[in-house]
Amino acid sequence: MAIERLTNPLSPEHHTRIRTIYRSLVEERAWFTDFPSTPAWIRWRYLEDTNTSSMASMTFNEIPTISIHPEAFQYSNPILLIGLVHHELLHIYHGASEGHGPLFRESERSWEQYHRYRMERKRFFRMINELAVGLKNYSYRCPNCQSVLHQTTPLSPDSACLSCCKAFNNGKWCEAYTLIRVGYGG
Repeated sequence: MAIERLTNPLSPEHHTRIRTIYRSLVEERAWFTDFPSTPAWIRWRYLEDTNTSSMASMTFNEIPTISIHPEAFQYSNPILLIGLVHHELLHIYHGASEGHGPLFRESERSWEQYHRYRMERKRFFRMINELAVGLKNYSYRCPNCQSVLHQTTPLSPDSACLSCCKAFNNGKWCEAYTLIRVGYGG
């Protein structure tokens, strides 16, 4: 059996920060008391730095993998990184089938730092989208969730917001979520 290599692994400095955050969350939150005391059982990696649609993600493989946007480590308020790790650990705790369902949302909101994290998450999302504007030539906005998508090539006029289609229309295309072009190639 071939050993799968981890792409985009965290730097030693960032991995040390993750270990510290992980340990404090495991001690602080009753949800995580069954987790091992160190985060070595999870793979940690960076998301692509050009990613503007997510700040972190969780992949359920043989070994769970948490990917974090590299800019989150440079962000001025540490609650953002703590909140991203907390969010992804809740995904592990509740399992893949819960997603962002009611139980997940309830447990995330019960965290005493949730409101501070949520505010910083919004600021960070705006920041990574503003950074991406210079890298991408075409910008689109969802009329429903207001998220902005930056592309290097133009999208089809029928393109819709995948997140909204999944959340509100069982993953099927819907005209209500058709992306609106707000920036043009030059």
